[in-house]
Amino acid sequence: MDRFLEAFSAYLEAQDHSPHTLDAYRRDVAAFFDWLRGKVGRPVPPVEVTPFDVQKHRDHLVAEGRSPATVNRRLAGLR
Repeated sequence: MDRFLEAFSAYLEAQDHSPHTLDAYRRDVAAFFDWLRGKVGRPVPPVEVTPFDVQKHRDHLVAEGRSPATVNRRLAGLR
């Protein structure tokens, strides 16, 4: 997973995203995988993530009372 996050960070840096955007995307992606690991009970490789997993994470964020803008931002890094 760490290699995935490192590669993802390198990709974002190559796209000239601001440092704040990079930090937010890293945190959001790491939080998603932490949440998914808690649901599944094991680390989930990125290639095993399904659209259903992302939808369930969205539902979780909404149930927590997150604003639509926050939910959208947290999902942006997963696209």
